[in-house]
Amino acid sequence: MLGIVLWAIPGCGGGEGPPPPSLPALALATTVLRLPAAGGGVIAYRSDSLLPGGWASAAVTAVTRPLGYDIDQRIVYFLDRRDRLTALDMEAGNSRPMVEGVRVATVGPDGAAFVVDSLGRLIRVSRRTFTTFRQRFTSPPLALFGTLGGQVIALTRDSVTRLQLHSPEQVSDGVTLEPGPVTATIWGEVVSASSRKGVRLIRLSDARGERTLALSDAPIDEAFSPSGHRLYVLTDADQLLVFNRFSGSRIHTVDLPGSARQIRPDPSGRWMLIRPVAADSVWVLDLATLSPSILSYPSTWGVTLPLVAGAATLLTAEGLDVVGRDLSVSSPAPISVVVGGAEDTWLAVPWVPAQQAQAVLAAAESASAVQDSSLQILPTQGTPAGPGFYLQVSSSQSEVWARDLANQLSASGLPTVVWSPAGPDEGYRVVIGPYPSRDEAEETGRRVGRPYFIVTAPSPGRR
Repeated sequence: MLGIVLWAIPGCGGGEGPPPPSLPALALATTVLRLPAAGGGVIAYRSDSLLPGGWASAAVTAVTRPLGYDIDQRIVYFLDRRDRLTALDMEAGNSRPMVEGVRVATVGPDGAAFVVDSLGRLIRVSRRTFTTFRQRFTSPPLALFGTLGGQVIALTRDSVTRLQLHSPEQVSDGVTLEPGPVTATIWGEVVSASSRKGVRLIRLSDARGERTLALSDAPIDEAFSPSGHRLYVLTDADQLLVFNRFSGSRIHTVDLPGSARQIRPDPSGRWMLIRPVAADSVWVLDLATLSPSILSYPSTWGVTLPLVAGAATLLTAEGLDVVGRDLSVSSPAPISVVVGGAEDTWLAVPWVPAQQAQAVLAAAESASAVQDSSLQILPTQGTPAGPGFYLQVSSSQSEVWARDLANQLSASGLPTVVWSPAGPDEGYRVVIGPYPSRDEAEETGRRVGRPYFIVTAPSPGRR
């Protein structure tokens, strides 16, 4: 994977001040994968132009739904028409089935796949290791939300709708929910459950951390920004409400041109895709400016389309074809068409084939120079100074994941930094601190609500 991070997520700020400036839309180098609905090779396309990226896999069984990826292991997970969890190796280009009889599945933030099979077993697949949880389901969950630390949140409905946190050894008592949309942050540490009674922000690891936000209208759909700083709630009053997840305040209300039934934020946090009720089309809202001017394009809605790939490439399903548009220009006309592509599913992955790496690096460096003067340096881009004790909460080969988690923790008031790897075998470590004593570090660790261990700062030459 190309190690490029152009960190600009203007739609995910946590304050209540004016909207961020309209910066060039930049993101991690991304490839768009086309997964065949009828079987065949998975084909890579360049996210900036939707042109073939010079990479294709060996033939795979017909794909029904892509689930996500483990970028450290270069694996993409998908479900095939035989209800199998299948892993595609992006380096070798081959695939193999992992779990049979899958009823519900998801991929967590650290690349672990979670499935419930036809026997009701909850199984985790992480780095090609299988773990079967003790809990069994009498009926498949409505949804699964992966978390860090190898746990998963299950949304079930028997006589009541319930949310529970599952680990291999035990399951939490959970909470009972009112009818309404439910979503979770990318990291799974907070769940939002909306109903006519309001929005409940729930931490299953700490029941004392629950908060309720007021709603005056019925919620239709909801979604967190990629960083988890903002919560977007679509209501039956034809409005999109924007909440600061940490303060609980409503920071903006977007009046929509009509009734809508679904929202889909893009992975960079810059764009919101909105599904109107009246027609097969997509409304595109720029979250950097929250401008009342909303663009509209024809598109049917499927499992994966429409989507925004890379920085600003909108992919829509128009008839049997997939059409690409560049949202960074004032009048986004079609830039390319993939004939017959609408029958397949699509997935944007922060990875580029080896043969494209040099060209992508050059383009990224050029784009970075354009916006250097407009970006602020985040505190998580530094390294800690001085002795002390730290809580290490994550280690990943993906810099973008590490910095996203660090931003999230910093916004909640924790002094968080990212330590860069000292060698090829190390990862980007997300740490909280420093604290003058181990006891003070432990006290904070108990409040964080995620796995951790105590470390001391590396020598200056190793940061």
